[in-house]
Amino acid sequence: MPRDIDLNSDPAAWAADLLARHGLAAGALEPMAGWSNAIWASEAHVVRIASGRFEGSLSHEAAVLRALAEAPCPRVVATGQAGRREWMIQTRLAGSDLMRLWPSLDMAGRERAVRSLAQTMRAAHAAPLAPHLREPPWRAAALRPGGDPSVALRVHPSHVRRLAEANRARGTAPETLLTAAVTFIEDRLACFDDDAEVLTHGDLAFANVIWDGERAGLVDFESGGAAPRDRELDVLLRFLGGPEAFSPDAGAAPAAAYAPVIGWLREAYPELFDHPALAERLAVYDALWELTQLMNYPAAHPRDTAGRLAAILAGRAPWKAMLAI
Repeated sequence: MPRDIDLNSDPAAWAADLLARHGLAAGALEPMAGWSNAIWASEAHVVRIASGRFEGSLSHEAAVLRALAEAPCPRVVATGQAGRREWMIQTRLAGSDLMRLWPSLDMAGRERAVRSLAQTMRAAHAAPLAPHLREPPWRAAALRPGGDPSVALRVHPSHVRRLAEANRARGTAPETLLTAAVTFIEDRLACFDDDAEVLTHGDLAFANVIWDGERAGLVDFESGGAAPRDRELDVLLRFLGGPEAFSPDAGAAPAAAYAPVIGWLREAYPELFDHPALAERLAVYDALWELTQLMNYPAAHPRDTAGRLAAILAGRAPWKAMLAI
């Protein structure tokens, strides 16, 4: 572990020194966009440095990546800890993220990328689901007494009352909205009985898809864990309906440019869409997301999280038009 460079004051130099200490060339490190990690990339490797907000995120991701031997994803070189921040060195996949590439691809290239993504998802979902991979530690910590429920992202619907109670304690939304959300979700819990779970990615936006023109790879498995296949549609549909919210540097194409994606994906991976109660399940996933986001965005924020949640409860979720349901 680097000893002579302060991580917080000079993360680029820290990352370069880390690579050198592992006998790896750094060259000119490229900063890469990330919501919860600092990321620095050399030509062949990527250094990921966790913020510390998500407990055990990178050690969990490393365990998931080691289980994905048959899927195109990075390979783990080394992991460790610097104070309260985890770090990981992984190999760098060839290509660029699909969100950044999308505007430059023609329709045939876009279709090839999505169909390849479907095959990559199949390979990931077929990986062995060992007990230690089922739940990211940061999500479990968020639900414990004294935990931070604002990071309880993509929890099982049975935890809805925990999220509602946390919102009540923080005064984030009117009681009528919180009560309606709990009722809405609990009325649909039977839709989740006897779910068949697989090892899911958990954060499937196109910024986490790497396309080299031939094969789609997946990166950023911090949210990887046990879930039904259709849980992948939750983040994906949110991305397709509002890609600009997923692009820290405003590099995403408008939503209209992604219109054919669901049709291609449905043809290539129909099992993602085959649950008879798919619409109800997607509405629950979406409502759970907004319940969590109420704790992350103030009431006056332009995102209008409370308004988004109210629209979902009223049956006006934007993804319904994308799926024609």
